Amino acid sequence: MKTSVVIPATNGNFGYLNCILRHYEDGVEIPDEVVISISNAHKLESSDIDWLEDKFKNTFELKVIRHSCTMIQGPNRDSVTKSATGDIIISNDADDIPHPQRVQIIKKLFTENDIVQLNHGYQTKKSFQFVQDMEIVSCERVFNHHFPNCDPNLKDRPNPHDLGFHAPYGGNLPWTIHAGNVAFSKDVFDVMSWRHTEEIAWDYDFCMDVLYHFKKSMIIDAPLLWYNLLDTRRNYANPKDLGELYKE
Repeated sequence: MKTSVVIPATNGNFGYLNCILRHYEDGVEIPDEVVISISNAHKLESSDIDWLEDKFKNTFELKVIRHSCTMIQGPNRDSVTKSATGDIIISNDADDIPHPQRVQIIKKLFTENDIVQLNHGYQTKKSFQFVQDMEIVSCERVFNHHFPNCDPNLKDRPNPHDLGFHAPYGGNLPWTIHAGNVAFSKDVFDVMSWRHTEEIAWDYDFCMDVLYHFKKSMIIDAPLLWYNLLDTRRNYANPKDLGELYKE
């Protein structure tokens, strides 16, 4: 199964990409393809984007989409996903750092299980630990967790709040997951896409939609990302100058 890492980015967080790609380059298993969609790319120096493409051109297939307009989350994620050619789409926010085993573990679980969506845990520390064991929440349990006492044959997805589930996607589990950094089968996009809304719940809605429609969503507790809570408001336009946050 071919793996594609997709990164929806903006001109403001473009500078993180060098570090993210370098971590994928050094991973236990390297993705077959990386696709980046940059909102407001015209506000960057073209030479900086060229430099990034040239640096990793021999590591994996790298495709950078340059948008000369503002792309909100939904359209930007649609753009980057539709341009990917992999069987497994691995989303990565443009300021979060992947675990060295992220691609390896995601690919293994998709290969060995009948799933179309996978969410995992994250950590807020920079240092990663090798993942040996993990707790797996089965597809049936994930569905019943989010849609308790729901008729699974209803055509339209009910609001989980109406069924008594009042939490983020994956909420009320012993660990916390990140809905935006989801992995899913490319086939999902044959029937649905990211919602084009500026509301903050776009990732919640996507995961819920996929869960309800396919009923093949798995959750694991492995922390396969460093979730950046430190400096999300600062802009790093130059990938060669990331300050103290992401030292080479």
